[in-house]
Amino acid sequence: MSLVCVLFFFLAGVSVGKDVTTAERDLLIRVLQGDDAVKAIRAALDLSRFPDEKTARVLVPFLSAEDPMMATCALHSLIRIGPSAQPLLEELAASENPQLREYAAYGLDALNTKTSLELLAGMHADPSSEVRMRVAAGLGRGSPGPHSQILSQMLNDRYLEVRIRAARSLALVGDPAATQGLVECMKSMHAEVAAQCGRTLAILGEPALVELRKLLSSPSADIRRRCCVVLGWSGSTKAIPWMRTMLKDEDPSVVRYAIFSLQLLGGRQAIPDLKKMKADKRVYMGRTLGEYAAEAIGKLQTQKDSG
Repeated sequence: MSLVCVLFFFLAGVSVGKDVTTAERDLLIRVLQGDDAVKAIRAALDLSRFPDEKTARVLVPFLSAEDPMMATCALHSLIRIGPSAQPLLEELAASENPQLREYAAYGLDALNTKTSLELLAGMHADPSSEVRMRVAAGLGRGSPGPHSQILSQMLNDRYLEVRIRAARSLALVGDPAATQGLVECMKSMHAEVAAQCGRTLAILGEPALVELRKLLSSPSADIRRRCCVVLGWSGSTKAIPWMRTMLKDEDPSVVRYAIFSLQLLGGRQAIPDLKKMKADKRVYMGRTLGEYAAEAIGKLQTQKDSG
């Protein structure tokens, strides 16, 4: 066979393959638009094998399908299509339909590109709490700076779950500049929000320690107690002398969590202070402070022996 013939059959094969691919997509589109719901859902998933804007545009109307399974599969395929779907997700982000905006936020989060995260950040003030929750969760993939500033703003969101997710994401971003916002949030009356902000502060290092130390003198026993817990979580031995001071606090709950933090921090220097407390009969959560102190002494001595 001559080289010309080989070349002819090669080119013909490429052309036929291309036609077959186009025909397959067209067939899937017809099935998608047909009356058989099960086959249509399967077609929606299979269309992700054709990652271009044309396919994405075909899928978009099905995000509004009455069948939630169809809508979910259409969204899944849009995400799998990748960057080609981003312009359409950007259009959906401006939709008047909150469900479509939620899908847009989900898709932009899943794309996880610098541009998609910027678009996601632009949705942080969306009227829908579901959209804001997705934004707060997605920006945990972002970077210090503008994204952490937005997350800090979202700590004040009127919706509880948005605040919690914003605090979690700030832990992932790890921006010490968010410390002040987290400290303020830790004063929240809602215990779950305060706890999440505290967990985030515990990993932010020196700037957080400085602010938390200031709060140990707060007139609120709740805030002093929360600070003791967070300083224990921080793992910083700098907090050991601060916790020894808090053993003299007038509120039993604060003292109990100062003891707890000393255990976490390995504060063996506090054993003499704890021994003096063994006779303390004040009760917190069904046990005396003396009992908590005795238990801590045993654990700290065990740490010493094993060390």
